[in-house]
Amino acid sequence: MLLAMTSRPPAADAAGAKGGAAEADLVRRCRAGERAAFDELYRAHRRMVAANLFRVLGDRNELDDLVQEVFVIAFRGIDRFRGDAKLSTWLYRICVNVALGRLRTRSRKPLPIPLGDATPEPEGAEYVAVCLPAFSPETVHRDPAG
Repeated sequence: MLLAMTSRPPAADAAGAKGGAAEADLVRRCRAGERAAFDELYRAHRRMVAANLFRVLGDRNELDDLVQEVFVIAFRGIDRFRGDAKLSTWLYRICVNVALGRLRTRSRKPLPIPLGDATPEPEGAEYVAVCLPAFSPETVHRDPAG
């Protein structure tokens, strides 16, 4: 009886096989360079990719660029997809690699220095006027010994 409770119903097996066949066909069409297949792959997985990236990074600022980066990597590497796992699993791994790369890049960037209320550097004649008191005749011709 335990076996009957843990096995999948025939309808679920049929749906899984159909989904696997459809996914294999989509991958085959992408490998053949079919533009519609790339569009279909993108539409089917873009939300999942964006959600995974956001979950790792927690930042929406670069999300569109990173989603695009994931799909460019996937499209260029579709020939390396072996089909041992689901396509979504393969895309998830690409997401993680892209997100970790972005986190490494962030950690290498120096933190911005807040300027606050710093005054701008004087230029031209204003610079001369500001610096001129430091070069008064008294300081320039002063005898250091005496």
